[in-house]
Amino acid sequence: MPKGKRKERRIYKERKSQQVSDDETETLDTVSAISSISDQQATITDGSTDVEAEETSVQENLEEKLQSCIEGISQKSAKGRIESLHSLRAILSQKYLIEIVSQNKMTITDCLERSLKKGSGEEKSTAALCSILILIQLGASEEREEVFKSLYPILKVVLSDTSIPLTARASCAEALGLCTFIAAEETKDFEDVITFLENIFKLAFAKSPQNCSADFYMLMNCAVGAWTLLMSVASDSFCWSSRETHLCKLYDLLSTADMELRITAGEAIALIYEIARANDDNFKGQKFDDLCMSLKALSTESNKFRAKKDRRLQKSSFREILSFVETGNFVVDSRQIKVNAFDTIVVETWSLQIQYNALCHVLGTGMSIHLQENHLLRDIFDLGPPVALDSIPSSKCSKQERHMIHDAAFKARTKSRKRLRDIKAVVTAGE
Repeated sequence: MPKGKRKERRIYKERKSQQVSDDETETLDTVSAISSISDQQATITDGSTDVEAEETSVQENLEEKLQSCIEGISQKSAKGRIESLHSLRAILSQKYLIEIVSQNKMTITDCLERSLKKGSGEEKSTAALCSILILIQLGASEEREEVFKSLYPILKVVLSDTSIPLTARASCAEALGLCTFIAAEETKDFEDVITFLENIFKLAFAKSPQNCSADFYMLMNCAVGAWTLLMSVASDSFCWSSRETHLCKLYDLLSTADMELRITAGEAIALIYEIARANDDNFKGQKFDDLCMSLKALSTESNKFRAKKDRRLQKSSFREILSFVETGNFVVDSRQIKVNAFDTIVVETWSLQIQYNALCHVLGTGMSIHLQENHLLRDIFDLGPPVALDSIPSSKCSKQERHMIHDAAFKARTKSRKRLRDIKAVVTAGE
């Protein structure tokens, strides 16, 4: 046989044996990858018990911290009480802990009363915000009214005392509005607090803009915001009887120097029109043309001395307010808030928008947790009873599962590419 043919036959046999070996290696790699994924999934399944145990441990630690905060707010050191109040506020806003709060409600209430009466400005301010959170925690139970009756008169006294720092009075205004919104049962209570808050923000008309501090505007903003929140649930007859008076006062607030107060006043005007047009579709009110011109000017204002973020926020807010006042159409982005796989809040009115924003302001990032577990918030937004987490379908793999699957796929892909490179090298060498 010629030498050239013997050499070609030898190269052919080497290639064939290499392909057989590669097929066996590929099969083994595939089995290895599948086995690895199966083992990893089994590890995840076995680890579910460990995750549940870890969650139980976290809950127990949280309850211990809460108990420590409750003990801390009764200590003699003012600095220690303030730190404990800040910690208490952080825990109550992030988690729904109805059982331990209910067991210690009297102790917490007594400490908050003492802080509101005798504490410094910061202590009063933090205690007022904690008062809101205690009532949110107790909101669905019958105990909330008892706590509310204890805190209600103290909040009014602190808010009306001009010798107390403005920041503390601002927190008390917010607390008075939200506590009344959550716990008051009688219509008279709502109307009394509405009138009381209205007398507070009347101060904004008595002072010239040059003499107003940032803290003063904060107090006015909180008072108007709390007043607006209560107006969203007040009786139609009460709102209708005083609509013109309220519109004139709020119209004057649109020219204040503070952006947040202007926006809050604008939202209050939108709410008044929403309530009034429920009784009269063609309601316009006095100075309607002047009001629309002012709203339009605020929605297009571009003064360079204001911060760019503030200009953008003001324009966006007043465009929505102007559109509603002129046309009656609620156009706040058709806001949909997804709570879980089953529940979604659709915000279609200014009343619901104001209530959601007020609760968001005090709960912060804990709003989503409370919407899932807190009976009070679920009643406010018509979500029904809480849904058990076990019944919520999980449509996605956990982060750990995705990580393991990606690792196994990366390993198999790397081996496959290496094998192809080896085959290519052999063929190139044979040629």
